[in-house]
Amino acid sequence: MISTFNIKQLEFILNNDMNTSTMRTLLLTEELDRQLLEIEKEKLAKEKPKIKKSIWLIRHGEKDWTRTTYYMDTFKELNYEWPLSDNGLVQSHRVAAVLKKQYKNCGNPPLIFVSPFRRTMHTGLYVSYAVKSKIQIEQGLIEKRHGLWNRIEMFNCFSKHLEFFNTDYKSKFNATNDMISPTISAHNLTRSEILEKDLAFDEKVANYFFKMLREGNQDIIIIGHQIELHNIQRVFTGVLRESIFNLRECEKIKCASMFQYVLNPISSKLELKCYIE
Repeated sequence: MISTFNIKQLEFILNNDMNTSTMRTLLLTEELDRQLLEIEKEKLAKEKPKIKKSIWLIRHGEKDWTRTTYYMDTFKELNYEWPLSDNGLVQSHRVAAVLKKQYKNCGNPPLIFVSPFRRTMHTGLYVSYAVKSKIQIEQGLIEKRHGLWNRIEMFNCFSKHLEFFNTDYKSKFNATNDMISPTISAHNLTRSEILEKDLAFDEKVANYFFKMLREGNQDIIIIGHQIELHNIQRVFTGVLRESIFNLRECEKIKCASMFQYVLNPISSKLELKCYIE
């Protein structure tokens, strides 16, 4: 085959009187095709493969339902302290096991962001240990109208596990008083207006993490709450303005549910890769 010839051999063949003009044209065409193929191979070899990056949305493990009256009625403003149940601990361990398998041989561990609530942070501790990455507490992920932990008290609660936290991380979003207060009416706004405001806030949070994923080189793990995760998910999927009072879709995000969205390197869109319940 011509592809095994070197240039001197090709010149000899082309200059041989026994070859017709048709044969010479064929030989030249084949040689040009070969050279173009080699150039394309070199080009592909130099190009770095486009890596698919993922962002995980994970709801915390199950709460201790024996404390429902205390945290939902008597002291709703202390809802952030609500601990996991025994089953919630098992669920958190399962979540961590899935992620550990996913990132077992990963040289670049994922970033972990959690809401500043005990149940999300506790779930995050299992994940942090599994994937060898520190927890970063982000106020933008809070469950709204359930109070907010004082930073000192929060870290005192987890004082035995501070090595799993990035204590230098500062939230990129600040929870306002009307978002923290257990009362849903504020500044003479209607319930609908407040929920719209909540959704707008969650959209900003979602776009912040989406941009971080696109521009960075690490996967992202977000551990949060049902409604907030649902709002973030709607941004990721492009379904932004369905009825905010329709909780049916929101309720699909059960405790310890895991959604993995992969960034398509060509379209720059997030695509659902797997759902684990």
